[in-house]
Amino acid sequence: MAGVWKRNGTIAVTKGSKKVVGTGTTFADPKNAAAKGHLLVMVTGTAVDLYEVDYSESNTVFYLVDAYRGDTGTGKAYAIDTSRTDSIPEFARRLNATLGAYQQQSDAFQALLTSNAATIDVTAPDGTKHTMIPWKRVTSEGEGQAARAKAEADKAAASAALATDVVRDSAMPLPDVWLPLNDDMRMITGFGGDVKVGELTVAKRANFERVTGATYVDKSTGLRLDAAINAPRFEAQGLLIEKASTNLFTAYNFTGSNMTSNSVENSILVKQTDPAMGGDYAQLRSVTAMAASRYIWLPSAPATEGQPYTVTVTVRRPTGSPADRVRLGCNDLTPGSFYIDLVEGQAVDLVMSGVLAAGKNAIKAFVWPHFGSASGAAVPAGIALLDVGDIQVELGNVSTSRIRSSGAQTRREQDKVWLQELGNMLPLNRDFTLSFTADIQYDPADYACFYASGLPSAMSRFIIWAAGSTRFYVGSTAFASLSPTQFQALMPMGVPRRITLIRRGDKSEMWISGVKSVTSSSYNASGYSNEKFYIGTDASFVRAMPRMHIRDLKVWHFAASEAQAKAIR
Repeated sequence: MAGVWKRNGTIAVTKGSKKVVGTGTTFADPKNAAAKGHLLVMVTGTAVDLYEVDYSESNTVFYLVDAYRGDTGTGKAYAIDTSRTDSIPEFARRLNATLGAYQQQSDAFQALLTSNAATIDVTAPDGTKHTMIPWKRVTSEGEGQAARAKAEADKAAASAALATDVVRDSAMPLPDVWLPLNDDMRMITGFGGDVKVGELTVAKRANFERVTGATYVDKSTGLRLDAAINAPRFEAQGLLIEKASTNLFTAYNFTGSNMTSNSVENSILVKQTDPAMGGDYAQLRSVTAMAASRYIWLPSAPATEGQPYTVTVTVRRPTGSPADRVRLGCNDLTPGSFYIDLVEGQAVDLVMSGVLAAGKNAIKAFVWPHFGSASGAAVPAGIALLDVGDIQVELGNVSTSRIRSSGAQTRREQDKVWLQELGNMLPLNRDFTLSFTADIQYDPADYACFYASGLPSAMSRFIIWAAGSTRFYVGSTAFASLSPTQFQALMPMGVPRRITLIRRGDKSEMWISGVKSVTSSSYNASGYSNEKFYIGTDASFVRAMPRMHIRDLKVWHFAASEAQAKAIR
């Protein structure tokens, strides 16, 4: 059992001095002070020395009646016998102090229970002060919190109801026309060519035509494959639709004589075959070890001065090749060349568009591997430097799918996609919503249609004008339009975006990826042609998109609400 003498902390004493200084002590504690007549007990080894306490000055200082006789020192243990009976005045003082302390705690407790103040300062028995909240405020705040909790719960319920309403209001019914265009031409809803098994119609299809074969990139393997005549091409982004184009190169890939090295005595071209390079291709190899520029001249292609042309070629850095950059160039095109960095073993397409210089009648391009920053760095003999294949040059500013050729120019005809208009599109004086996902490559020098429907004099169509602006027509003259800068910001070339076009009363709206881009007035247009709803072209199959992927085409025979339009993505 612990003793009742005062022992907390330590003391420092000085021989011949009556002053005792404490550390961590409470000599003046009114409930248990070091008071007059108490004994200070100091133990050194087996010796016990006693001193009479005179008075306490503070919690850390008291004085002795007689000077300290022992050795000077600090951090000494001590004991003060406070159990002896006090004098009557001393006892009265201590009793008063004790009762006062209890009264202070009682007053603080009463204040905590009954005060209306915002806070109460309470002194703990050890003398530390604490700021506390009275009980009345605790209960009041609790009631307030409960009220607020209920209010928040009501808000949450309202928000949940609103969210339910938003989901309900933004939900679109099954489209009147739904053409997924993911891997075939079948329609989920709408009117198209019937596919029957016996007397049963098992599917309806959109119409498709291309009177030549074509190439496409298989979405499973990433390899360039051949599509037969009238076979639609489905790539990873959806159905590929392209305008007609001719490969002006007479030899699509390496034939042994259609390409030459500029340094025939120092390097050779070796025929290779790899599907990743489009089949046959040329590999440039060094013959001698010397610091000489080595590049490949591509075959000449006939062209017309002042016209835009696009050169496309596939290159690859062979394993172990020091060629970390490559340059595609043509001295007669403006601009004339560009560089890209190469990754070992990775095939990449180089595409360059430009205008043929005055006085020129042919395009002769080159592919030039570079080694670090120097095009003429020394290369050991027998090193494979660069793979080159899949060569194409075509009129216009857009690179289309590769057109295989051998010995003569070869043409790929236009992809034509259409639906019957009757039953799929309504008269143009009726509200409608048309939506599809597309990525496009367009020619700034030409214009083309995303779709067209209706009589030529009152047609609904969405087109890109030659200057790069877009216009959504409902009828012959009124439209919603975007400037080239606006449209390119909303729909960069080659980046899939959701386009939604709405006829709403006398207004036309254009939405891109759930954002309303423009609203304009539209005249009431009459009728429809009862013939064809064209995709990727105008009604004459002339203003075709140079290159686009389209999928998930939907038509509703009503104007979608704002909430619904935002949700169509």
